[in-house]
Amino acid sequence: MIDSNFFKFVNNKTTDILRGWNNSSVIRLKISKNEKKNFEDFLKIDKNLRNNEKLLVIRKGKINARIGKKTFEMVDLDTLNLFSNNKEIEILALENTEIYLICSLKNDQTSGKPIFFNFKRDIKPKNLWGGECISRIYYGKELNLVMFDLKKGFKFHDDGHKNEQITWLLSGEMEFYAEKKKKLLKVDEGISIGKNHFHGGISNGAIGFDAFFPKRDETKYKN
Repeated sequence: MIDSNFFKFVNNKTTDILRGWNNSSVIRLKISKNEKKNFEDFLKIDKNLRNNEKLLVIRKGKINARIGKKTFEMVDLDTLNLFSNNKEIEILALENTEIYLICSLKNDQTSGKPIFFNFKRDIKPKNLWGGECISRIYYGKELNLVMFDLKKGFKFHDDGHKNEQITWLLSGEMEFYAEKKKKLLKVDEGISIGKNHFHGGISNGAIGFDAFFPKRDETKYKN
């Protein structure tokens, strides 16, 4: 039986990793100004980053990310979709920065050119649950990531799905339940939802992410 479990990213840790029940992962990484990181540094955190598809999302701060001969200046909610062949990556923090690394569960040597986008600027908002929930959906090769913005008072209930879902908050708070477990989620708190577990909640006004592994193939979850 796969349980649903609440979690919290620990503020005083520079590296915090949440391992999902099917070998997916969400990593929060803090990088100090002028600090550098390269691909080998990432592998020390999670060896699955070597070959799996991954998303690098800036939570806050500013970095230069260099991949081969190309450099991306990245700020809040800028994102790179990286693949197994994108190993020549170096990061320089221009400010104190927080990064999320979201890693797919499949180790299948998925290759491609890095894809750069910003969740607010480049992803068209969708109304998945009614006007009180605005979602911005990124549909990768092996995973998808949804940024949600929930108005105060928004309620929802999902009967469950086969995909692992990892949900966490960037701001605000919401009451959340999965099966018999309940919790008031606050900033940097979330839940890994068990397979086919019903879940839902009510928002007090919240912004956050839903990561799905494998990706949701329903039409509404595609860009």
